[in-house]
Amino acid sequence: MKRFSLTSKFPEGIPANRIAIPVIAVLAFLHLSIISFILGINSQSGLMSSTMQKSGMYIEEATSVLAGSSLLSETSRTFVLMPITQNGEVNLHPLAAFASELKNEEHRGYRVLENFKTYDLEQDTLEYISAAAEAADTMLESQLHAIALVNSVYPIPKVSPVDSIPMPRLTEEEKTWSEERRMETANILVLGENYSLCKEAVSDNITACAAAIKQQMGIISGRASGRILFFRRALWAGTCSIIAILVIVSISLYKMMLIPLRNTAKLVSDGKPISEDFIIEDLCMVKKSYNSLMKRHDELDAILRSAANTDSLTSLPNRYAFEQYKLELENSKVSVAVIMFDVNYLKTTNDTQGHAFGDALLQNSAQCIQDCFSTPEGGNCFRLGGDEFVSIIKDVVPESLERMERLFCEDQERRKISIAWGRAFTEDISGTTFKDMMDEADRELYKCKERMHGKKTS
Repeated sequence: MKRFSLTSKFPEGIPANRIAIPVIAVLAFLHLSIISFILGINSQSGLMSSTMQKSGMYIEEATSVLAGSSLLSETSRTFVLMPITQNGEVNLHPLAAFASELKNEEHRGYRVLENFKTYDLEQDTLEYISAAAEAADTMLESQLHAIALVNSVYPIPKVSPVDSIPMPRLTEEEKTWSEERRMETANILVLGENYSLCKEAVSDNITACAAAIKQQMGIISGRASGRILFFRRALWAGTCSIIAILVIVSISLYKMMLIPLRNTAKLVSDGKPISEDFIIEDLCMVKKSYNSLMKRHDELDAILRSAANTDSLTSLPNRYAFEQYKLELENSKVSVAVIMFDVNYLKTTNDTQGHAFGDALLQNSAQCIQDCFSTPEGGNCFRLGGDEFVSIIKDVVPESLERMERLFCEDQERRKISIAWGRAFTEDISGTTFKDMMDEADRELYKCKERMHGKKTS
């Protein structure tokens, strides 16, 4: 049997670029695909997070209609049932609560309905909130009418905020009614069957609206989760393909370059001329291409590792990196300080200014913590989740910690933020456990929060 030989099939040799260019093209395509998969995972993860935030915001806004309607109902009914106190004065307390809630436009059905029309929600969700808003408005009309009837019997003083209640005028017929009939009609308006049906309609439609929002957002999140699963599988497939191609390229390089080089060395040692069949002139180009591919592979691997260990919002190491860092220090015999942080007023910022401002507050706080407590090696400040951060400082003395904390307080004032913190310190970490230190730091943290807020922290 005649043995196959590249030199017999290609007597002038095979240029390296004839093999390298297609291989590089395939690897480049796979690398770009992997990058697109990573970007796709990040995009879909962001979509899921955004969807969950929107879902909570929409449901909270919808339920505010029910909460506001319930408060108006309870306060108006209390006044109608007991318009006069035991001292014979007009019962202004429920009216004041009624007037205050009435000024809160964000809880009114028509305002929430206007907002919902700007959101990307299904038609049935809008129909539910519209029906709830209509029923709430009907209840409000009945409440104002009932208060006006009571006012005709027991005149309400013109004091703030009661004087802001827009009471309707009574009809000429109602003015001729006896006081008993006007009070009886007022009771029917806020206690009757029609009023109860409206109240039930508000509750039922808000409940249905919240369920519809959850269903719609669940579908969006489900689709995003499915895409993430697809991208992850494709990512692993692309990585395995790159490894397989690199193995094939390595074997090919050995057979098509290293063996010819060895034969060339033998020819030189024997004093024989070098055959033109060997592809020596392309060796440097092949070496550069291979090193470039390996470098790109390492960069992608670094991207994957960074994505797994880094918090996407603050760019600090995440909880997984924190656990790894602790394991590396547990058996060492060095002094260690554990400082836990809790960002103050994050929920208030989210509720009053929006989650974008809340994210900015977290980023600003993370930078403040990192600037003040990072070690020269870095990587010792972590975000555990939500508004919780922690810093682990090794080979440190109490004087250095106090200096860091002074700078931390100054930096908070400069950034106009508020962060509570608690510290635990040990001269030898091998003599205790991180759990005990974190428990101590957590206790100190809550003492700090109590001092900052001037009250017990729940």
